[in-house]
Amino acid sequence: MENILLLITGIIYLLAFATGLFRQRGISLYTMYLGVAVHTALIITRTVLTQHLPLSNVYETVLMLTWLLQIRFIFFQKQINVQIIHFQRLLVILLLLLPMFLQPEFRAVRPLMPEYKNVWMYIHVITDLMAYVFLFSGFVLALTDLFAPKKIFPYDKHMDIDIKIAMVLLSCGLLAGLIWGQISRGNYWSWQPKEIWSLINIMILSLYLHMKDRHLRSIIVVATVFTVLFTIIGLGSGI
Repeated sequence: MENILLLITGIIYLLAFATGLFRQRGISLYTMYLGVAVHTALIITRTVLTQHLPLSNVYETVLMLTWLLQIRFIFFQKQINVQIIHFQRLLVILLLLLPMFLQPEFRAVRPLMPEYKNVWMYIHVITDLMAYVFLFSGFVLALTDLFAPKKIFPYDKHMDIDIKIAMVLLSCGLLAGLIWGQISRGNYWSWQPKEIWSLINIMILSLYLHMKDRHLRSIIVVATVFTVLFTIIGLGSGI
């Protein structure tokens, strides 16, 4: 059932993207609403199967991230250029392809380890997840700035807001992770790859705040997204 819902979600999002390209905006928008509804059913199904919020591995992280991105793009962004909307929808489709190609062991339902049953774990993970939502939202604007016709990019303030919020949330997420580590392992910092790369993400993104050149800022956002993807997927542990 879960695999079927994932496949249907991907197909619906792809149809919404395709109809949008052919300027069928009404059909495309209602198709997106349908996709979000099926995506929500997928999240609920995963939650019921695991008996906890789906935030414990790469597969669940990507499911939640793409769902939250769609919610933001559809309901919490107004007056965005149609080409930016195409970038947004394509980003979600590409991210949603990741769990489709994960090995079965990465998608298997497993009980939470004892150290994950801690309120600070949830604070840490949810904060980081929301940071990624704003970071990827800014990423779409950065790509638009770098590759789309310049006449459609009056969105500097939008990108500034997204990246500043992402920066604050990433910092808060790291702090919550330190507290979680101290409580669960008795050590707030143990030089694990995940901890190191979480700090690297923040350090790279912080360069954004010190640059005035718009294109250089966009490059920094793109670079941060790739380091974040490595942190989530390359290290194989989700958020």
